[in-house]
Amino acid sequence: MKAKVIETGEIIEVKDNCSIIDYARGIYTDKISGRRFRDYELDFIYKENENIDYEYRRYEIAKTILPCFIGKTYYNRRSETRVEYTENECACLAIRYADALIEELKKEKQ
Repeated sequence: MKAKVIETGEIIEVKDNCSIIDYARGIYTDKISGRRFRDYELDFIYKENENIDYEYRRYEIAKTILPCFIGKTYYNRRSETRVEYTENECACLAIRYADALIEELKKEKQ
């Protein structure tokens, strides 16, 4: 897979066989130089005829948006208090937002 380094504009070829730990941390390695990049430092390039792995994109989007909900509160009308989101609620919200974004991206392409 190819990616553009956001800071320099350089195009690199990303290794497909990263370790599970690197994958979970969002770290990618350049095949040629061996340099390592964080996912937010790269802009991935997809060919028009290349199938996009939407399940992987869903994971990446949910992983990115999840911290937005952690430690946040909402107003509970029943108890009339502010309640912090549970871990499950945070995860469900992140997935819901990721699914909504992917649906919009699919519509735009069609």
